[in-house]
Amino acid sequence: MYTSKTPTYKVLNAALTLPDAASTVESESFEFLKRGYRTIVRVYANTEITVLAEDVMTATLEISADDSSFVALYSSALNLTAPSGNTVYAIGDLICEQVVPENFVANGKYVRISITADTDQTAGKVDVVVDAL
Repeated sequence: MYTSKTPTYKVLNAALTLPDAASTVESESFEFLKRGYRTIVRVYANTEITVLAEDVMTATLEISADDSSFVALYSSALNLTAPSGNTVYAIGDLICEQVVPENFVANGKYVRISITADTDQTAGKVDVVVDAL
């Protein structure tokens, strides 16, 4: 489980199960309130995760004005293809992180992480965390 050195972090999901083949899972959303610091969304391995050679797993930071209709913000935080061998994340390893741009942070805006995989990754679980920089 993730712990921060600052009191500002919020765990959106602890032990979020990774998706089945060709499907998507989304984290809980986070609503921005007035804050005086930069924000980052991080994804950590909650269990050991193995992405097999030639498989693809993608994590995308998504935004919303109404907490129901989300769209991708810029590009994927992670677009992992393991071309020449397996990629293994141990428990607690940082898988990816995405800084939320300053011009996005405003009252009433939401973010979440969307994770897709082209093969079955359901044996793995991740923690999704919002924290200050």
